Amino acid sequence: MSKQNLEQFYIFVQNNEQLQQQLGSSENKDNFSEMAVRIGQENGYSFTADEVEALINQRRQESESELNDAELEAVAGGQASGFTVCVATKKCWGSIC
Repeated sequence: MSKQNLEQFYIFVQNNEQLQQQLGSSENKDNFSEMAVRIGQENGYSFTADEVEALINQRRQESESELNDAELEAVAGGQASGFTVCVATKKCWGSIC
């Protein structure tokens, strides 16, 4: 249940520039996770700092994965891919990186 709350909170933050700035002001990964938990609780979401860190690691791994053939051809051909990958880190949570 709390993982689902974290995913919902992540979407909530993507749509709230003020929260993105607030989270972006964190000093380090631990501070970021604690701040995310506190802000989540203030907005009715329940999850742990460990779950925040797990989501960060998951998104980082996803963004570092290899390109598929279509993506590789688009890069080689100079085409725009039409999407942006954003990993939840100190300065990036949601749509602002």
